[in-house]
Amino acid sequence: METIESNSPSSGKNASAPRKSKKRKRSLANAAASFPPISQVKSSIHPDFTVLAKSYPDFKQQWDKLKKRQKSERKGSGDSEKISSTSKSKKMSFSSHVNFKFNCALTRAILDQYFHLSLPSMPEGHLCPPVPNRFNYVLWVKQLIEESSNKSGDYFAEQEPEQDQSRKLSHRGLVLGTGSSCIYPLLLSRYQFTSKNSSWHFIGTEIDPDSVQRAQENINANELQNKINVLMVVPTIRGAARTVDFTLEKLRSSINSEILEEEMADMGRTTPLYTAAKAANTYYSEELCKFDFCMANPPFYSSEEEATHSRKGDDRHRTDMSPNESVYPGGEVGFALDMLYDSVTLRNQVTWYSLMLSRKASLVKVVQELKRIGFDQSSIRTVEFHQGNATRWGIAWTFLFPSIHSPGEFILLKWKYVFHLDKHQA
Repeated sequence: METIESNSPSSGKNASAPRKSKKRKRSLANAAASFPPISQVKSSIHPDFTVLAKSYPDFKQQWDKLKKRQKSERKGSGDSEKISSTSKSKKMSFSSHVNFKFNCALTRAILDQYFHLSLPSMPEGHLCPPVPNRFNYVLWVKQLIEESSNKSGDYFAEQEPEQDQSRKLSHRGLVLGTGSSCIYPLLLSRYQFTSKNSSWHFIGTEIDPDSVQRAQENINANELQNKINVLMVVPTIRGAARTVDFTLEKLRSSINSEILEEEMADMGRTTPLYTAAKAANTYYSEELCKFDFCMANPPFYSSEEEATHSRKGDDRHRTDMSPNESVYPGGEVGFALDMLYDSVTLRNQVTWYSLMLSRKASLVKVVQELKRIGFDQSSIRTVEFHQGNATRWGIAWTFLFPSIHSPGEFILLKWKYVFHLDKHQA
């Protein structure tokens, strides 16, 4: 069951969580100080492994094998007093026995059961995405669009203060990095996002030719060729992180604003958002095609060595991912900042720029840079996604300005999404 929960001060703390330094605690606390709670929203999605096993033989087979691995290791560890309960918990944890085949079977079962989607092409060595947190991200993007537009498709905000021309929904979405699964465009195509509006179209981009081919196979299998297109783009090539010294006010007021924007564009010639926007312009045969949103789940690691090293604490292997899916210069923060700087060049070509991040510290850095550049709280949104023991964070920003017709002032919100699984899911 997918849930959005309010993040009230009384929600409690995880006593078993690792202790953070006082400086780090203060930094995170200060960054979240103005994030008020919101009300709960629930959906009917509630995967149950027992039910899935009855309907999907391949999942049942992989689940049975996983339970056998757990049982075998439990017997192997014995009842020795030398093994602490903490060590046993780590060794016998559900996640430590999950492999690619189990993940793939579970993902396929959930996609078919709840979204009537198939995923025939999912090669080993590539990321097999967990559906729940991806779907939560999709729902959040839908909320962003709904809160800033009305039923007639008019945005409640203008593009610039000096412009009177209102903007309408384009019913287009841009996804950076589809992966082999093409999971985000596939989920976006479902009625849970589109509300059965047949005019939606989604562009995905990829730098890996094999992933483009696999993604297209998954699109074809679901007969979504008229809804989704995956475009090949060049990979990011640079040795160091981009450093910029500008603010939105400087861009708006300076007589050299066009020169500054051109400099920004030159810096981002091979960065993901810039190349995606250019590819989309070519695809649509438009000089500046408009998108209602852009979304990305960026690579987490900054080097292949970091991506392949065993996890700290329990020596588990990293999740199966290709280098293109796992590594980016500067890691997820590097990707996020590149996307932020490119958004300043593209500005209103996209209404909502968004990212899902794996660390709260990354979220804090992006929020700090947004504020340094000149974004205020009316233009920023954050979200916290919870799935099992994992937490992910979302950040979104817009160049729209609140309109007098808006149902309420745009304020910075912190949302907590929880996609509940039954007790068999760790």
